[in-house]
Amino acid sequence: MYSLCWCLILLNEFRKDIWIRRVLANSNKQNHKVEILEKQLGKSIHLFEYIQKKFYTQIEKG
Repeated sequence: MYSLCWCLILLNEFRKDIWIRRVLANSNKQNHKVEILEKQLGKSIHLFEYIQKKFYTQIEKG
């Protein structure tokens, strides 16, 4: 369950309030918003797929 929470934590960059904080801390991020969000989405998807694989492997083992 904690692993799924990390998938959601990775997606926090999509929240407007979080994004504003990130840009205030580093103004260079504003120019790369799409790339940063795509990267975070990719990380979240990759982690979710890894979790699924591990989960189903454990079920098959019994």
